[in-house]
Amino acid sequence: MTSEANTTDYEIAVERVVGFLQQFDRAHFDLACHAAFPLVITPDLLYQIWLRFVPKAPWTAVARVLLSRLCREVGYELYEMDIAVRNLLLTELKDNEDFNQDKPRLEELADFLTSYVKQQFAGDNPHTKNLAQGQYWTALAYTKPEQLSRELLEAINFRLQEKNWKELFRLSSLIETFAEPLQKFSPLLITYVRGIERLTCGDKISAEELFRRLPSQKRYIEINGVNVPLLNRVYLSKFGQGNSSLTVYAFHLRNSINQGLQPTVPEAPQLWEQLVDLGNALHIPELQTLRQKLICYEGDRYFPEAEDFLGAEYLTLLQNNEPSLDFQVPPQPGGLEIQGLLCPFRLHDTYAIDLTLFSQDALTLPQLNYLNPQNAILQNIHASLGQTLLLFCQPLEIQEDNYQALADACVAQLFPGENSIDLVDTGSLLGNPIFEYESGIANPGNKLHILVWFKCQDMNANNMDRVAEFLLHLLWCRHKILYVYQQSRWCVNQAKKLYGSLEHYRSNVSQISETPNRRSHLINLHAELQQVALDYTNYLNDLVEHENTIAINETNYKTYLEKLENFPFTKLSFCQEFLRFGKKMQRQIQIDRESLGTGGDRLQSLKATVGESIATEPIASEPPSEIYPQLPEIYPRLRQALSDCAQFQSHDRLFNFFDANEPLKPWRDDLPEVINNRAERAERVIGFLVDQKRSDSQENVLLILLRLLKDQIDPIKPLYQTLSSLLQELNPLLSGSQKNSILYLNRSEKMAQSPYEETILDFIYVAQKQPKLFTAEDRADFAQLVATLPDDLEEISNAIALWCEAHPHILNAIFALPVEELDSLRAAGGRNTPLTGKEAKDAIENTVRESIPPEKSPPPPPKK
Repeated sequence: MTSEANTTDYEIAVERVVGFLQQFDRAHFDLACHAAFPLVITPDLLYQIWLRFVPKAPWTAVARVLLSRLCREVGYELYEMDIAVRNLLLTELKDNEDFNQDKPRLEELADFLTSYVKQQFAGDNPHTKNLAQGQYWTALAYTKPEQLSRELLEAINFRLQEKNWKELFRLSSLIETFAEPLQKFSPLLITYVRGIERLTCGDKISAEELFRRLPSQKRYIEINGVNVPLLNRVYLSKFGQGNSSLTVYAFHLRNSINQGLQPTVPEAPQLWEQLVDLGNALHIPELQTLRQKLICYEGDRYFPEAEDFLGAEYLTLLQNNEPSLDFQVPPQPGGLEIQGLLCPFRLHDTYAIDLTLFSQDALTLPQLNYLNPQNAILQNIHASLGQTLLLFCQPLEIQEDNYQALADACVAQLFPGENSIDLVDTGSLLGNPIFEYESGIANPGNKLHILVWFKCQDMNANNMDRVAEFLLHLLWCRHKILYVYQQSRWCVNQAKKLYGSLEHYRSNVSQISETPNRRSHLINLHAELQQVALDYTNYLNDLVEHENTIAINETNYKTYLEKLENFPFTKLSFCQEFLRFGKKMQRQIQIDRESLGTGGDRLQSLKATVGESIATEPIASEPPSEIYPQLPEIYPRLRQALSDCAQFQSHDRLFNFFDANEPLKPWRDDLPEVINNRAERAERVIGFLVDQKRSDSQENVLLILLRLLKDQIDPIKPLYQTLSSLLQELNPLLSGSQKNSILYLNRSEKMAQSPYEETILDFIYVAQKQPKLFTAEDRADFAQLVATLPDDLEEISNAIALWCEAHPHILNAIFALPVEELDSLRAAGGRNTPLTGKEAKDAIENTVRESIPPEKSPPPPPKK
């Protein structure tokens, strides 16, 4: 395809490659050339290529290549290069003599990629199969083009027989990436495929012109031994004037039972900010100034309390009770006018939008993507509960019962970069066909849910307005159910991890029985078990809450579905199927609760056993300095001071004190019970609270207790002065991060550090200095990684490097550290022996515990 557009693509590709060379050194460029070989790149795949083929480049080169202008992100941790960029880099790789001495590097890469695909992409997931197939064909393109040609033609034949136009469009776009290696071997295949691609896009004239270049006037043509049909009919059509629109129904969590005293969850305003970003991307003034039009803002400041003044939880959020915000999208190519309207709502605990883009012009199939200009909707709108896109249009040609093929083509045209969207089911709404599509992504916020509704016969306007209202509420319930079920999966995984730690704690009990100062060790272990048991119980309680929430929303979903199916000629079979799926979700949660229930009983039993051991163990005369190394001299005075406080006279008085003080209340129910022994009560409370911190302020709970006890005492009494002195001494020990200092301090003799040590120390430094960079999802994700880390320094370093590449904002923070600051911290960490894997792992675990601890419970589910 030699055209001015292709010339422009080539010039852009040259500019990007030259720019990369100017920014980075040759080693980075060599890695970029190797990265051009796979069809789609993941951080893990490129990391393996770096290790195998370009180890001389720094490990950070992996992220720099992926985040450069050479690549673009096409999915979660999925990247690809434009065809022109890819061909330029592969040409460089083929012409580099250093990489083609014993065996051509492209053949080595093909062998490697084939092996990698077999190891990494096993399974029945359709999206994974498509990805694996594309990577496998990439390897064949450069090693066995004849075999690839036959396989591609057979795949085309199969999809033509199925009349699967969406898959034909995807396949033809994929084959275009092999055009360069296949052009010399099979030019007829490339011409045929380009005709297929034009046909699926509705460009009949260009398709027929390409087919005429093929040397046959029969109904089929033989290419490389495979007969494929010549097509002269387009199954796609134009759409009528004023009847084409794309509506986004997005749902975002506003409130949660765990939001504390705040009026909303912290992420509540993100939906409105995303709409402002959409306005900036498309230059729509009405959306750019959306904050000034919403009642939940004062100027540019989010002020949700204003909604409460209206006394309703189901309301439109535009000022002056306006029903919608109308706007015009800047002119599109070909003079098309695209208009839009936005209806923002609050639905109880959820923010919702109905955002519609529509055209009064008659549209061809390729023009449908003007309803999703620059793919800006998917790039900017990421509601926490999820979103549904509804395409509504009126075909001008009768499709002879082939409306599904037309719907497939519409989806492929609207979302060309989304290859994993599959048809779920079909239905009828007001006598007109409707089709449901979904992507295979599990996360509700990223999952694509698409409805395509064709107007094939006239519909009552009043009925359509009521359908829109019921559909909004039906989809709201649907997305809440999926969101809550996803949260339940997180709870189950967390509970299983805690249950898996039981054997570790049983082993600790056996080890403690053979150590001196057993009582102090048992007290500390009991405190840990109390926290584990509390977290485990919370996860089980959350599962009950998730099950109830799904049941409530399932009932509401069924109600709105019945209202929709009461309309004439309406049968939404895919909605009925979702109801059955909802029952399966509830049953799965019930099974999880039953299987995890025994774990809770075993935790309580082990905790009781440790408690009984403490009760029978005599109080040690020396302070447990091995357990609390930061308190060796302070401990006796601390224990005595607490024993002297009136609140420690009995368990009930201490319980009531915790209950009366909000900062201590979360620890009230887990206070260790001791009968008639104030010194032991003080000792066990110290063991219970010394490592506890509030999740909101990160303040040590033992310090909070001392401060509140001090405030209850007359300042002229000696106990007041004692508690004040203890607070001053303990504050620097318990409020800061002490345990990792061994990595940076007290090293008089220095030695050079390996890259693996530098990677680990740089990460720890950023985590300690910039903990707010780590979102709740980051913290939970990294905590899961830490639980699987080995004791090998190199493997730990590689695991952290890969994790940082998957979290670019963390990697960028490491890159952004000033060189002199990095040199300073590394010099401080110099030592006369290398850092061991165990030291590194301990330091990382301390960092997670003290600087970036994961949240104790998952993000709360929405309630009815």
